[in-house]
Amino acid sequence: MKVLVNFNYSRKQWVSLLLPLFDHFEVHWIRYISKSEDEYQHISSHFYHYWGEYKDSNQILSNINPDFCIVMDNKAPLTIALIYQCKKKGIPVVLLHHGIVLTVKDMYVLESNVFDNAEHVSDIKRIKNEKNFNTIKFVFRSLNLRFFHPRIILFLLLVKIKGPKLAAFLVKDKIRIPTAYLCSSDQNAINQSELDGNISERLYLIGNPELDLVVNEYYGIDERSMPVNYWLHIDQPLSGGDLSEKFISEKDHQSIYKTLSELASSYKAKLYIKLHPGNYSGTNLPVDSNIVWLKEVKNLTQLIKGAKVCTGFFSNLLLPCIAFRPTILIKLFEISWYTVMGKYHNVEVVDDIKALFVNGEIPKAPSKSDSFSFLEKQGYTPKQEYSDRFLHTVNSILKKNRAEY
Repeated sequence: MKVLVNFNYSRKQWVSLLLPLFDHFEVHWIRYISKSEDEYQHISSHFYHYWGEYKDSNQILSNINPDFCIVMDNKAPLTIALIYQCKKKGIPVVLLHHGIVLTVKDMYVLESNVFDNAEHVSDIKRIKNEKNFNTIKFVFRSLNLRFFHPRIILFLLLVKIKGPKLAAFLVKDKIRIPTAYLCSSDQNAINQSELDGNISERLYLIGNPELDLVVNEYYGIDERSMPVNYWLHIDQPLSGGDLSEKFISEKDHQSIYKTLSELASSYKAKLYIKLHPGNYSGTNLPVDSNIVWLKEVKNLTQLIKGAKVCTGFFSNLLLPCIAFRPTILIKLFEISWYTVMGKYHNVEVVDDIKALFVNGEIPKAPSKSDSFSFLEKQGYTPKQEYSDRFLHTVNSILKKNRAEY
C-alpha cells in the first residue's frame, strides 16, 4: 500500500512521528516546490516529489495513486488543494499533529513577534520563479469552479495579508477538513477545534513518541550512573534557525545563555544546553567554560533524570522535563502555554531569569503520582505504545473508508 506524506522532513523529530509507517507502506513525500530547495538527507527507499513537477493536485494523485495521505496541517493553500482532491477521489486524508499546544491567540502572538526575514522570503520567491511556479494557479487548477466560492477568494486574500493561520481562523470552510485528526491528547486538539470547529467525531488520540521513550526508560536508570552536577536547558531557535525564526536578537539570546550559566555556576553546577534541531548549524554560540553544548543525544532520558533543574521556553521536549523534574519556564511572550504549565507545583514561570531563586529555593521534583497525572493529560498511556496506536488508528481509518466507498 502507498502513503503520500505532505510533511516537513527537515527534522528527525518530525520524521519520528511517521516511523511506524515505514515498514508497512510505500512512502511518497511532497514538501518542497523544487528539488533545488530540498537540502536534506533522504531515506533512500522512499520517493520524493515536488509541487513544481505537477500542474495540479489531481495530477499528483493520478501519478502516485496513494491509498491514503498524511498532512502536517490544513491551512496552506497547496495542502488544501491536495486535501480537496483526496476527498473528491475517496482517498482518506489524515492530519497528524506535531509540537506543543498552542491556541490561535498564542500563534498570533508568536507570529507577530517574528522579525521579517527579507533574505528568506527572497530565496523562496527565487525558487518559485526558477520553476515558473504560481501557487494561485495551482490551487485554481486543483479546485476548478470551487475556486470561485466567496470563502475561498476571501481565504486566499487573507493568507496573503495575514498569513494562513489567521486566515483559517477567520474563514471556516469544509474544503480543508480532513478525514481524521491524529493528536497526542485532548489538549493538543484545542488549536484545531478553534480553526475547524467541532472535530470530536474525526479525532483520534495516539500519544506522543518522545513521552513514550522517556517514561519507559526513566525509572529503570540507575541514578549512580548520572553525569556531574548540572542544569539542563532545552533551547529554541529564538534568534534564527532552519525555518528562519527570529523572535529576539542574537545578543539577547546569548545573554540568556550567559545568565543561566552564571546561575548554574552559583549552585556549583554545569549548564547543559540541548540545542534545538533548527540551531544545529549555529556558529555564533558564546564561549563559556561552564556550558556544554548538545545536539543529537542518545541518552535523553538519562539527561533529564540527572538534571537538578530543567529550563526552557516553549518546546515539546519540555514535556518530559515537566513530568519528572523541577522546571523553570522563561516567559518571553504572553501565551497560554505558560499559564497551563505554570499550574504544576514543580514548575516556575519567570519573566526575568536574573531574578531566579532570589529566596535560594529550587522547585521540588513532582511525586510519582503527580508525574503520571501530568503524563496522562499529555496523552501517555501505559497500555499501548505510540507506534501501535498510530498503526492501529491508520488501519481503522482505511478500513472505515473502504466500507464507505
